[in-house]
Amino acid sequence: MQKTLSEQDVMKDHDDQLDENVITISTTTATPFPSPSFNNTTGDGTLAESQQQQTTDDSSEDDSDDFYEDMYNYESLADVLDEEEELVKVWKRIQNVFKHRKDALMDRVQNLSSNIKKQVDDRKLELKKRKEKLERELRRPETIKFKDKLAFTLGVIILTSSTFLLAKYPQFLPNYYMILCVIFMVVRFFSYHGRGYHYFMLDFCYLANLILIFYLTLYPTSPHLFMMNFVNCTGPLLFAVIMWRNSLVFHSIEKVTSVFIHIYPNLVIFVLRWMVKHEDGIVKFPITRQEYHICNDEKCTISFRDVFYTHIVLFCFWQIGYTIKTNVIDKSYLQRREHLQTTYRYLTSKSYIQILSDKIYGPKYRPYGFITLQFIYHMLTLIPVKFAFDNFYLHALMLSGVFLCSIYNGASFYFERFVQHYVEDLNKIADKLEKEEREAEALERLTQQSNAEQHVKCGSIETPQESRNMVSNIVQ
Repeated sequence: MQKTLSEQDVMKDHDDQLDENVITISTTTATPFPSPSFNNTTGDGTLAESQQQQTTDDSSEDDSDDFYEDMYNYESLADVLDEEEELVKVWKRIQNVFKHRKDALMDRVQNLSSNIKKQVDDRKLELKKRKEKLERELRRPETIKFKDKLAFTLGVIILTSSTFLLAKYPQFLPNYYMILCVIFMVVRFFSYHGRGYHYFMLDFCYLANLILIFYLTLYPTSPHLFMMNFVNCTGPLLFAVIMWRNSLVFHSIEKVTSVFIHIYPNLVIFVLRWMVKHEDGIVKFPITRQEYHICNDEKCTISFRDVFYTHIVLFCFWQIGYTIKTNVIDKSYLQRREHLQTTYRYLTSKSYIQILSDKIYGPKYRPYGFITLQFIYHMLTLIPVKFAFDNFYLHALMLSGVFLCSIYNGASFYFERFVQHYVEDLNKIADKLEKEEREAEALERLTQQSNAEQHVKCGSIETPQESRNMVSNIVQ
């Protein structure tokens, strides 16, 4: 019974793991060779113990022989090796399958990436061709004439409708301004971006329009915000019409937009300040049910401190952001693209601006000189703001004077351009008349010569056309 159990244990250990067999060998080899007992024993009990010990030794020797026989069973080892080889082959096949799948997936991704890149390139090329075609269409004389006619019509409509609202329904003028402002800003962005002028939209005038829209739509109950808008629109924004020589040219949508963004905000402020009824410093529109708080106190006055302090803070905020954007963030970008225009590049290209900037800090620090000149301009335009806020007639005079200045600039543009074309047309007509007179004189001389000599050549001139051709040859 012990032998059978020992064989089963050995076979189980051998099937489970070879390392455990080695451990079992070391454990089992200690039992087949026990050291003999030399204890002095006497009597029958001692003899029985000796026989039992001998029987145990014999069974241990048999177990050891069976173990070694199983241990060195080469057929079992060969089966184990065959199984390991099969596992290795299966693992290699799995690796090959995964490798093929991976390669196929990578090829598919590369092909897909190439196709997407090709489609994107084709799309870009198609859009570029469409853009070039559209630009060619826009440069055609017929298209230019139609655009000018349409812009002229819209400009006149805007002027007349604004005049009507100002006189009859001033409460609707702020809403009308916001609608027009959104349209003009979208058109200007695409127009300027196509020509590399979009950095002009970082100027202070666009920020002032944005602040005014913010006040009209989101925060009309803030009298301090109204004061800020009044200072911005009546000061640097209004006088920029003179600074930039804005001209009211109806057939040019760009010139109309420039006049709009500099004059119309002040017109809205003028309406809120003087054209509607005030109740405790609050403008109430009965139709639109909108309230605009415009006064800080009961007297509804403004001090020089309010004018300068508020605007200086806003100017510093804008100037720092503008300088960081153009001279730090986009510095390398602008250096690589010299065709892009900014306010600094445009104004410093003027000789007098360069001279003034260089006198302040020198050519090396010309940008700082330009910033200083801008600050001086803003401060000078703030001086009449306080008086315009307190006096209706002065405010109306300032607004009317600047508007008349834009009209005069537009008239100068029209007459200078029209006179130039008119003179060119007159010169063409004069040249044509002079040529006809020379041809008539030459024909008369030829006729007189022919009659006087009575030559046979007179008969060779068979038609009037041949006669005119001969005269033309003589004139040339």
